[in-house]
Amino acid sequence: MDASTTCTICDCQASAPQITTIPLCPACAKSLSASKCCDPKSDLTAVEDGLFLSGRQVASQPELLAVHGITHIVSVLPGGVEMPSVKNCLRIKVQDLPTEDLASHFEDVFRFISSISAEKHEAVLVHCGAGVSRSAALVVAYLMRKHGWKLGKTYEFLRGKRPAVCPNSGFLLQLRKYEAVCLASVSKS
Repeated sequence: MDASTTCTICDCQASAPQITTIPLCPACAKSLSASKCCDPKSDLTAVEDGLFLSGRQVASQPELLAVHGITHIVSVLPGGVEMPSVKNCLRIKVQDLPTEDLASHFEDVFRFISSISAEKHEAVLVHCGAGVSRSAALVVAYLMRKHGWKLGKTYEFLRGKRPAVCPNSGFLLQLRKYEAVCLASVSKS
């Protein structure tokens, strides 16, 4: 990373060697390398009231979904997962590849999650294969838009809830671009 490049996650100007395909400062590079990308957690993580993140195993466990009041699911897999107890499902067919276009789904996911009503005791689960890259990127996009947070703050907030979070480099670049959209919409309101 040279002096004219900013870190993709935290937006700092610190110079460091580019150790990935995206520019990262030393702190963010250390954070990414310390994540458990190769040891994904398949358990259910509560992100906020009514918002959960997990791998695919949780989505096919009706009793677990019922215990947590999960009535809606965002499923981010190239194929499908059988979800017998949930009728409200947004399916996004995306592979975990840096070249995949996940950003085109950010607004649909935001609207879907925003439609969930805590007063009606509804909750949503966002899942992918491991709950590490695709679903995590969608949750980061949702939180940035909802709270008007920058990517770095949102990423660290989610990593505090689920340390294994590790969106691939392509998704991080798409989130960086989406950050500008989110911040612009906050400044207009």
